[in-house]
Amino acid sequence: MNAKLLFNYSQKSALSIKLGFYNEISDATYIGLTQTMYEKGGQDFVHMAPDDLFSVRRYSMSVHHDLKINDKTKLKSTAFANTTTRDWRRQDFVSNTNNNNKPSNWTGVTWGDESIPGGAIFMRNQNAHRNRSFEVVGVESNLERSFSLFNINHKLKIGARFMHEKADEQRINGTKANASSGALGEDEERPGNALSVYAQNVSEISSQFELHYGVRLEHFSYGRDIFRRTFAVGGQYVLRDTFLTNNNHVRQLIPGGGFNWKPNQKINIFGGVHMGFAPPRTKDAISNNGEVYNLAAEKSINTELGVRADIAKGIHAELTAFHMNFSNQIIPVSESSGGTGAGLVNGGETVHQGIEGAVTLDISQMLGWTKNALIINTNATYTDAHFEGDRHQGGELLIGNATPYAPNLLINSAITFETYSGIGIRIASNYVGEQYTDELNTVVASPDGRTGLIPTYHTIDGNVFYQIKPWNTTFSIGIKNITDERYIVSRRPQGIRLGLPRLVTFGAEYIF
Repeated sequence: MNAKLLFNYSQKSALSIKLGFYNEISDATYIGLTQTMYEKGGQDFVHMAPDDLFSVRRYSMSVHHDLKINDKTKLKSTAFANTTTRDWRRQDFVSNTNNNNKPSNWTGVTWGDESIPGGAIFMRNQNAHRNRSFEVVGVESNLERSFSLFNINHKLKIGARFMHEKADEQRINGTKANASSGALGEDEERPGNALSVYAQNVSEISSQFELHYGVRLEHFSYGRDIFRRTFAVGGQYVLRDTFLTNNNHVRQLIPGGGFNWKPNQKINIFGGVHMGFAPPRTKDAISNNGEVYNLAAEKSINTELGVRADIAKGIHAELTAFHMNFSNQIIPVSESSGGTGAGLVNGGETVHQGIEGAVTLDISQMLGWTKNALIINTNATYTDAHFEGDRHQGGELLIGNATPYAPNLLINSAITFETYSGIGIRIASNYVGEQYTDELNTVVASPDGRTGLIPTYHTIDGNVFYQIKPWNTTFSIGIKNITDERYIVSRRPQGIRLGLPRLVTFGAEYIF
């Protein structure tokens, strides 16, 4: 639920307030199908952990003020705050081994094939609540100024943003699969403060050519305070209260620039080069023992060059080439990201490059129709994303290997027909190329389903709608995955996740 209030104090001053509330309760789970379950079929959407429960509640508020100082100067200021609480109850489980020994607290429920090590899952009569809460508050202000210098028009924007955030994380271990509470197993707090100062200028060299350039300074200081966790003592794991704390900071100057050239009214050529920067996640940059890891920030040099053109009446096309060179890409190894451990690691050098294009054919405009519309849209992206540099895993050199979960080809197309009377139909086609799920580019699927090639898949969606314009109302019938295609969308966090089966929905929209 969202609400917006707007107050116009004068022609030069306006204040807006946005309020938001979001609440979700679902039976989302980490556990997915094993490879044996997928190949056997018949259990694609079985509820393997029926007591898993995911709940999220979020409150947000922002206050935005616009002040027109004069015709050439504007001041925009925003204050914002939000709080999010996420509680996730998840039943514990283990994969089977060669001897198929059941865990001591086995519920008696087994999924998959016990004859294959890793092909079965033993459900345990215990759970863990991964409870999180996040608080964010900040303020941002920027000043825009239009001016002329050396007979060139400029538009300068300077600004600053400060944000404070705090994350509270707890793990509560329940002694039953459906336990709503339990013993506190982990407890920690992670504060952070971020300051950003930036300046950006647009220089109108001519009526056809613009230059965009700017620089941003980012400073992020963060800490991790651990109050309770498990320690290894004398070959045993002991749960203890503690106070482990440490902090660190990262700072980076980020430049960037680009251009926009319109040789005529039908062609627009654009391009740019800028630096990408993302600080490491606090939980991964400081260890469970309070040790500061040497986990560098994620940095990249990103370039693009493209063109948009109205080729002919009713025909519009776009084509863009891009190249992203990461000097250090942060690679996830957490369960939620498909890894076997926890946190992130320095992934080293990677390259992401490719071409994306789009074509729009307005058949109705080409044929001179005035009462009916027929439009065809197609966009496609080819991406080559691979490891560079001297990085090994398990003794194998990763150079040239594709980065995980980076399909090389995406194609989306749609055809829409709408009559003057308000009746319309839309058919959409979605194609996703094959993708690897680990750094070694393993093709053969593992018995637990967590690694292995994800094959290409293609789905078709449809929608029929009727717009009653005098009533400002639209009725619709939608069908997702018309052909009922069975396909894998992910092998993470812990097992195979299948795409949505054929789904029919009915909808009504009223605008007032």
